[in-house]
Amino acid sequence: MIEDLRERLLSPEALPDWRTQLQRCWRDFEYAPSGGESSAVAQARVVSVFEALRQRHRSGTVVVGSHGNLISLALHALEPKVDYDFWNAIPMPAVYRIEFRAGRGRVVSGPGI
Repeated sequence: MIEDLRERLLSPEALPDWRTQLQRCWRDFEYAPSGGESSAVAQARVVSVFEALRQRHRSGTVVVGSHGNLISLALHALEPKVDYDFWNAIPMPAVYRIEFRAGRGRVVSGPGI
C-alpha cells in the first residue's frame, strides 16, 4: 500500500455543505476548508507518487488504485479539462489508462476522456 494514494482530506470535520466546499476547491486550487487539504497539495502528492512509480518501473504496466477525488486531481494534472463536473460524473468503479512517453504523461482512455 502506498500511503500517499489515500483520498484527499477535504476536512477533518463533517461538512454539511461539502459539495459546495469541494466545488470551491476545484475553482481555487489553493483553497481548503479548515484543517483540510487543498487541491494543489493533494494533486502534488499524487503526482509525486506517479513520478516515483514511473522512475521505479521504466517499462511495463503498473496498476494504481485510489479514490475518486484524488484520481480526478491526478487526471487534471495531465488533462486540464478534468474538473468538478468530471469528478461528479465518474462512474464507480472507473478505470483510466495513462501512458508516459519521454517523461510526459497523457490520459489515453477512460470514462469521460
